[in-house]
Amino acid sequence: MMDRMENDPALDPGEARQVLRLAMHMGDTLLAAGMSANDVVVLMLRTTGAYRLRRVHIDVTYTSITATYYPVPEGIPVTAMRVVQGGVVDYSLVQALNRLAERISRGLPIGEAIYAYERLRDAPRPYPEWVATAASAGVAAAASLMLTSSWKIPPITFVTGFLVARVLAFLHGRRFPAFFQQVAAAALVTLVAAAMSAAAARGVQFFVGVDPTSVVVGGIIMLVAGMMFVGAAQDAIDEFYVTASARVFEVLMRTAGIVFGIVATLYVTRRLGIPVAVFAEPVVLGPLAAQYVGATLACAMFALSCYAPWKRWPAVCWPSLRRPWACWAGPGTRWPFRPAVARCCRTRWVRWPWRWCQRCSSGARACPGLP
Repeated sequence: MMDRMENDPALDPGEARQVLRLAMHMGDTLLAAGMSANDVVVLMLRTTGAYRLRRVHIDVTYTSITATYYPVPEGIPVTAMRVVQGGVVDYSLVQALNRLAERISRGLPIGEAIYAYERLRDAPRPYPEWVATAASAGVAAAASLMLTSSWKIPPITFVTGFLVARVLAFLHGRRFPAFFQQVAAAALVTLVAAAMSAAAARGVQFFVGVDPTSVVVGGIIMLVAGMMFVGAAQDAIDEFYVTASARVFEVLMRTAGIVFGIVATLYVTRRLGIPVAVFAEPVVLGPLAAQYVGATLACAMFALSCYAPWKRWPAVCWPSLRRPWACWAGPGTRWPFRPAVARCCRTRWVRWPWRWCQRCSSGARACPGLP
């Protein structure tokens, strides 16, 4: 993408390199967090344009960013390239970078902008790492809540999800490919299900009657959450076909890793004589209100695991929370406070936050990348 304003005076080469370096760092952070290629290009051109770098060409692929600045139409260009490496997704940092871009557009000097970026980059995350790990496990527990009415399944799924999150963090720190990370995580979830089946067969009372399929399904949803389905579609619509194809292929490879891990573990456990009752048929869903609560908790836990700003959580959670209240207050509910809850759901104290959340979710994306 090229900005076509050709008549602006050229900047000092040293300052031009500083501006390109700042734009590259900001674009790298956005692309690693799963933002679309178009959003990355727009923010980078907005940053370079604020410092009068008008003849800038930016090329974004899934793994690299290249920026070229032409001081004069026939002059020697200044080119910078940066390889993008996936890391911890931090949506609070993404929001902070958007605010920094606003300040740059209003005339923030380049030295102060670089200092502000370095402070944002080196600042501690809003939540400790163990909170994000527990939130990732909470996604699996919330998903299992939608699939079963047994109180035993969510805590088992939570503990399993916590172990899976730690294994994924360990493998990511050792630079294992994403495919093998998914294989190991899916295998661990299936091993837990096999252990539950073996314990139930040996008469352990806690596991008797507990369906291990819900644990496996919760673990799969935890592993699938965060895959760039929407980002790939958006890149294809914006005509960034290379990035879209790469994201689609990554999703396919990660999904193949999950399938391979589950199938291989089931084969090994059955060869060892361990009975595993994991079925491919649709599982029995829990109560309707529990499904909505589980969906709400899954959204909230995913936002927490990605370090989303806490001020955006009401817009994420409220639309799903309002519906179970209506279910609990419906005609089939048999409890003495049903009329009071039904009237509360029709009051302005419920309608106004609901409409505010609808405006937030339609006007400004509360948490980029959320499913």
